[in-house]
Parts: sequence; C-alpha cells; structure tokens
Amino acid sequence: MPDAFYKAVLSADGNGGYQAVAFVMHNIGTSQPYTECTMTVDELESLLGLDLFQALPDEQENEAESHVDRLFWGM
Repeated sequence: MPDAFYKAVLSADGNGGYQAVAFVMHNIGTSQPYTECTMTVDELESLLGLDLFQALPDEQENEAESHVDRLFWGM
C-alpha cells in the first residue's frame, strides 16, 4: 500500500494564464481536510523528482507552479 497519494491540477484562469494546485494525502487511516494537504506544484515536483506541466511555456509554468491562489480554488 502506498504511503500517500498525490494530485496536481492545472486550470486556465480566464486571463490568459494558468493556476495550479497540488495535494498529497497521506495514507494514515484518518480523515484529512484537503486544505491541510495543499502545496504548490513546485513543492510536489521536489518530492517526486518530476517536472509536471512541462508542456506549458516556461514563463507560464513557473508562475502557475510557484504559488497556490486559494481564492481561485475556493479555499
């Protein structure tokens, strides 16, 4: 059984850019509010050793992956 599950989400923001958010849910047998499992895609990439959303132009990728806009995601 895996120690954790992850998800990275990318969405167009309606202004010509993108917003991204990542989650890591640890397999600990208790309920975890998703807001406590939220991180930037950059942080998730560091944990995984992967480059997610590499198909985006670098400027847009760097902007989207470096922060989480909690208002955009309804948090």
